[in-house]
Amino acid sequence: MPDNGGLAVEETSSGVRLRQPPESGTGICKSLEISLNDERPIVVLTHTLENAGAWPVELAPWAITQMKLGGVVVLPQQLEPLDSSGLLPNRHLVLWPYTSWQDTRLCLYDDFVLIHAAARSSACKVGYTNQLGWIGYLRAGVFFVKRFQPQPEKPHADRGCNVEAYCNERVIELETLGPLCRLEPGQSVTHVEMWELYTGLVMPQTIDGVRDLVQSVSL
Repeated sequence: MPDNGGLAVEETSSGVRLRQPPESGTGICKSLEISLNDERPIVVLTHTLENAGAWPVELAPWAITQMKLGGVVVLPQQLEPLDSSGLLPNRHLVLWPYTSWQDTRLCLYDDFVLIHAAARSSACKVGYTNQLGWIGYLRAGVFFVKRFQPQPEKPHADRGCNVEAYCNERVIELETLGPLCRLEPGQSVTHVEMWELYTGLVMPQTIDGVRDLVQSVSL
């Protein structure tokens, strides 16, 4: 639903709160609070969905950030076992129908999945359950990092995804998702992201360079 009409803007002590009227088709009211850190290049974004309608709605918060092409998406993977015996699966990758395993933008490693954000005629999208609580984008000497609180024990949309990344001929998207929930009238749900910027970096040319960079910023 478009959210470009009737927006209410309220200043807060550390930023701004944006709130839209309830959507006519869904009864959902969306708001976004943006809080700046005085000492570090950090922004906290609190996404809130409120059911202002007359019936329950099943939904999930879905925070999409669009970036310029030309960089590399860094999706960390779970390496440690999730059970004491190490016999249960600890990771998976979800693909959309238009995504090809042979897409050269997609690079799979044990500890990271990388997506080179280059324009192609066909789109590429992947998703997975992220246990580590962060994803990043490297471009032009800047490492943009999204942090969030994983809740893997709760049901998620899109075959269990709490992180998705999408690339087409125009943009690259970094997406985090909250769990699926049923909102009764008057109830709300929040999804919190923390954005960080690391600047003045040399773009790594290899996967080992990516590993060194991630380690250097203590992720």
